[in-house]
Formats: sequence, C-alpha cells, structure tokens
Amino acid sequence: MKRSTRLEKISDINASFEIEAGSLLASAQAQHHTVSSQLEKLVSYRKDYHQQLKSKMEYLSSASTIQGYHQFVSTLETAILQQTEVVKNSARHLEASRINWIKKKQDVKKLTRAAEILRLQENDKARKLEQIESDELSIGRFNKKKRITI
Repeated sequence: MKRSTRLEKISDINASFEIEAGSLLASAQAQHHTVSSQLEKLVSYRKDYHQQLKSKMEYLSSASTIQGYHQFVSTLETAILQQTEVVKNSARHLEASRINWIKKKQDVKKLTRAAEILRLQENDKARKLEQIESDELSIGRFNKKKRITI
C-alpha cells in the first residue's frame, strides 16, 4: 500500500474525530444558549417583580408581608448569581469545545495536504520511472536496429 493511501486513511479517521468534535461543539452551543436564556428570564422576572413590588409597597402595611417580598427578592438574587456562574462555566466549556473543533479541523487539513503532496510525489516518481523504462526500450530498439544494419 502506498504511503499516500495510508496517510489518506489516517486523514479519514481524523475527519471522523473532527465530525465528533463538531457535534460536541453544537451541543455546547445549544447548552450555552439554554442556560443563557434561563438567566435572561430570571433577570427579566426580577425586573418585573421589582416594578410590581414598588407599586404594591404603597398598599402594603404589614411588616411580615414586606419581609416576605424581600426574602423572595433575596432568593431570586441568589438564583441569578448561581445561574450567572452556570453561564460562565458554559461559556468556558463552549470555548474549549470550539478550540478542540478548530484543532481537529486543522489536523485533518494538514493530513489531507500531506497525503496530497505524497500522492503527487508518487505520481511524479512513477512518471519518471515510466519515462526511463520507455527510454531504455527505445535505446534497446535503436541498438537492435543498429546491429542489424551493421
């Protein structure tokens, strides 16, 4: 088996690794979108809740009711902080997946190019060998004719 053929097979194997890395990247993108969307919903809910609370504060007189609202806001703030950390971790994972996919893609390009160069060199060597054989055959015929005419 020619070296270029072997290298092409390795390149094909690496291409499957690139596809797998691309799938992992797509999954990481979807996950990041999901957790980011959840964070946006929490922030939006907090904003809406603050507006509702401001309008209700005029009518609330009970300290325990006001304290309950503040506890809920505190819980909501904690959830937002936790979700922010989840989004940051997701962003790091997404970036690592992107870097991995780019590396795999570059590896496939390098191997494909190396296999192509080897194939061209092998074809060039085969053409030169064929030319030498053709020249030797022609020289042999010429020498044979020369002996016959002498």
